[in-house]
Amino acid sequence: MKNRKENKILISDDIKTISSSGCDKLAEMRGCDLQSLLSELDDLYLTLRPKINIDKRVTFGMEIEYENADYYKITNKINDINNEFLTQWHSGTDCTVSGEVRSPVCADTEQTWKDLKAVCGSMRNVGATAFNCAGGHIHVGSPILTKDKDCWLRFLKVWTLYEKVIYRFSYGDKLFFRKKGLQYARPIAGSLYKLIRAENYDSYNIFEEIITDPRRRGVNFCNVNSSNLLNTADKNTIEFRCPNGSVEEVIWQNNVNLFTKLLWFCRFDRFDDLIDFKFKKYNDGDLLNDFKLYGEIFLPEALDFSDMIFDNNLDKIYFLKQYLKNYGDSEEDTYARKFVK
Repeated sequence: MKNRKENKILISDDIKTISSSGCDKLAEMRGCDLQSLLSELDDLYLTLRPKINIDKRVTFGMEIEYENADYYKITNKINDINNEFLTQWHSGTDCTVSGEVRSPVCADTEQTWKDLKAVCGSMRNVGATAFNCAGGHIHVGSPILTKDKDCWLRFLKVWTLYEKVIYRFSYGDKLFFRKKGLQYARPIAGSLYKLIRAENYDSYNIFEEIITDPRRRGVNFCNVNSSNLLNTADKNTIEFRCPNGSVEEVIWQNNVNLFTKLLWFCRFDRFDDLIDFKFKKYNDGDLLNDFKLYGEIFLPEALDFSDMIFDNNLDKIYFLKQYLKNYGDSEEDTYARKFVK
């Protein structure tokens, strides 16, 4: 393994191949340019950003499961922080792990990320980890997709096409899916593909079918208020259950960034021709029978996905760094090399 620059953090001029303030088509990069970008990414560390530029109407919540720490110590540590906003965070028990900390309904503000950093720091200080069974569930207010059933269908198509990429990214700072992950957050691309391709389904039927789908899938729609999609009640949410747990605030912010911007992208039809073209080319052979392949790197698909979802290079850099993790190293390792500061 080559020596890494342990003191390097991600700032705007760390990437020489592209400008972090621009929006390059990374999927069109070839040869030396692409290799240079991958090499530069390999040496980078990600840091917590003050804001990630999510639309102010978008709300989200986090369920931070943890292991190897006493619930009472976590609760007391958070309560001891001199921050009036943290009174809205709830520390509770969970039957599958040591416990979990739930955020209030959040928006993309500096205070949200300061609170998250304080919570994660407190958890680490008392020895909390998230290496075995802990999940990192993220709820996003379902009004983000509006009442338009085509927006929902667009999301289901994009998820089907890129589920294997999203799962590897959502492994966070690990190279594997958590224990019992398939029991509580199994993939849904196969069932979505069959529903969408069935001739007797239209966008409304697919929406109604998936809205009543059982829990314990990588995406949970059971909390969606199908009678009033614009209801802003805190339980009217789409829940992403596939992410592994983490006690690193940077991982949490990066996960929130992906899922909120994925849904925001699906509000609009500007890429419908491309999505439909890719979906028509999709076939049963693309449905990976061996879930182990969800941990493999599919670089062309990842570059396509980042170009589609994100409108700036900085988001793409953050996404690719977490997705690639140990790119170029032996995948026999259990944990990813540390890539956050």
